[in-house]
Amino acid sequence: THVAHASTARQLSATVPVAAGEVASVTISGQPGDIVILLLSTGTGWGYVPDFQGQLLVSVPALDIALGTLPPSGELTLGGTVPSLAPFESATVYLQAIAGTAGDAALTGAVGLVTYEP
Repeated sequence: THVAHASTARQLSATVPVAAGEVASVTISGQPGDIVILLLSTGTGWGYVPDFQGQLLVSVPALDIALGTLPPSGELTLGGTVPSLAPFESATVYLQAIAGTAGDAALTGAVGLVTYEP
């Protein structure tokens, strides 16, 4: 069954792949003042979440990080240096965000943040 929602579009993007020692960048965009929670997981999942008008695409349990509110630009970019992955050659963390206000919050699409040892 198709369910249409009259919500504002919210998006999540990331620079991928990223080598250890380089800066990984994640951007969340939506409406200024949107409250943002970032979900991090080691796997993918699938399940419709009506309250958040979309599909939960990361597996649970997921680490939930409250990022605060989007600034007047409606865009928040986070960055950090990827540490060494040794003894592993690569790793992937799956990210998805919940953004919005009470009564109008939505899940973004998911991103696989792929990191590797050069």
